[in-house]
Amino acid sequence: MSVYLGRNLLSQTAVAAACALLALGLLGTGCAKRETANAEHGHHDEDSHGHEHHDHEEGEEGDHDEAPLSEADIDMPRDFRGATERLGDYRRRILSAIISKHAHDAHRPLDEMDLVITKLMVLARDSGVPRGDWEEVNLARRELRAQFDIAHAAIDKEETPDVARLEESTAAPLARLEAIAARVPATREAEAQPVHESARAEEAQP
Repeated sequence: MSVYLGRNLLSQTAVAAACALLALGLLGTGCAKRETANAEHGHHDEDSHGHEHHDHEEGEEGDHDEAPLSEADIDMPRDFRGATERLGDYRRRILSAIISKHAHDAHRPLDEMDLVITKLMVLARDSGVPRGDWEEVNLARRELRAQFDIAHAAIDKEETPDVARLEESTAAPLARLEAIAARVPATREAEAQPVHESARAEEAQP
């Protein structure tokens, strides 16, 4: 009788242990399934493009956080003389903004100036600037851009550019561009665009 009771007790203990192990296995499976489901549905710390979410405080990117300007956004000068006059106007506006302690007002003329400088070689060619002056135009426009890029970078960092240095370093290259523009006949500049368009049309023909 005692042997039978002992065996019965051992059997019950084994069954209880088996039930406990089965319950733990189901619990672990459930957790694994939940983790798999979360991973499949993207429930993690990154967005759908794999970028981590960050909280940005208002104004963190600064006031100059907008799409870059393009030629379509400005009234692009039609000829080389007009472009040099526009560059002189931009220069005055930029210096005035910095001197008056409103350097952020220089962002727009700086951006527009960069577009005009980029277009300057095409305008020089189309306006009849002699080929012998093209190298001087290219050097002067690069000098002008380099100096205003320094000022632009300082403004972006909330620093005040050196106005005296900027004024002095940009006067000479602008004067060289203006001197070249003064030698280009106005009639040639007025006719430059139609001539250029007809030349492109001839090149497009087979």
